[in-house]
Amino acid sequence: TLPGVSGLPDLSHGPATLATEHPLVLCIDSAAAAPVTRIESVESAVHWDGVPDHASVRIDGFNREIADSEIEPTGHDALGRLFTAADALAVRMQSRHRRWTIILLALGVFAVASVDTQQQIEQRWFFGIQVLGIMLVLALWWLLSRWRIKDRFQEYRALAEGARVQLVWRDAGIDDSVADYYLAGSGVEGYWIRRALRGSRLVDRSATSLAFDVTGARVWMKGQVTYFDGSDGRNGAIAKSRRMARRCSMLAIAAVAISLVGFIPDVMQLVLGVGLDSRFVSLCFVLCGVGVACAAAFVAYSELMGFEQVSRRYQLSAAHFRQALVDFDRADTNEGRLLVVRVMGIEALREAGDWLALHATRGVRPV
Repeated sequence: TLPGVSGLPDLSHGPATLATEHPLVLCIDSAAAAPVTRIESVESAVHWDGVPDHASVRIDGFNREIADSEIEPTGHDALGRLFTAADALAVRMQSRHRRWTIILLALGVFAVASVDTQQQIEQRWFFGIQVLGIMLVLALWWLLSRWRIKDRFQEYRALAEGARVQLVWRDAGIDDSVADYYLAGSGVEGYWIRRALRGSRLVDRSATSLAFDVTGARVWMKGQVTYFDGSDGRNGAIAKSRRMARRCSMLAIAAVAISLVGFIPDVMQLVLGVGLDSRFVSLCFVLCGVGVACAAAFVAYSELMGFEQVSRRYQLSAAHFRQALVDFDRADTNEGRLLVVRVMGIEALREAGDWLALHATRGVRPV
């Protein structure tokens, strides 16, 4: 057993350390006869090769973030604690990512509007407001790049989905490792996720014995269909993504329509030869700039979140899971049902990998 475990290990290529709630560290060697050994003090724990690599640093950072966020992972095993912790952190990071992105885009609109307004309000004090708006945009852009909120949200979500599939496989009696099928081509960013999943699985295999039950896997597949399609009048992920894509498009069209007001003075002068009041002309000019900036912000936000692309991928995944439920219920043997669960686990991992790859190319910097 692992008394007072408060962190998640890295056990992929040799001995590693696992922090506990006591002033001790567990040295874990998956190749040894007795894989868990207690060490007297934290100071005596040294990484097995003396040089912490990128994956180990990211795993340690994940552990620290769990502690700093005061999240209490639930579950009596490493995989269960990994899933609940990663899922909770992903939800928190997703909320922060959306909030700060909206703030960044709003400040961008303000900065663009201030440039247009500066030409109509020839006052020194307004120049200070304009500079302040631009500086706030640059400062927030720099902070978001440093905080890596979007990257952390994506990685923690991918980690949680991998742990979820590993739990389903483990409870059903499928001995495959998720790390063998997951994020193989995602580079360094996906490598630490695979190592964390592999390490947690090794800890569970050395410390627990389970009674396998394949019915829990059907609950998981049914839950995936409900998540994508919705139920009882509640919109699922597909409908929500479509709705957000339509909303951003409608808002962008409305903003473009507002910007067309800026052409009213020119049209009046060209067609009717009538000049308008200078204050009205200034207002139309400002509305034109603000409308164009708002339209660009709505389009940028929609592209950053990938609403349309995510909706199409969710449709494909929902269709696969619906068919999997049919195949699962038609299977006459436990081996047939296990085959369906294994295939759908791989499909879920592929969907999560596609989601991660989609959003990895949609950063805040282009916005």
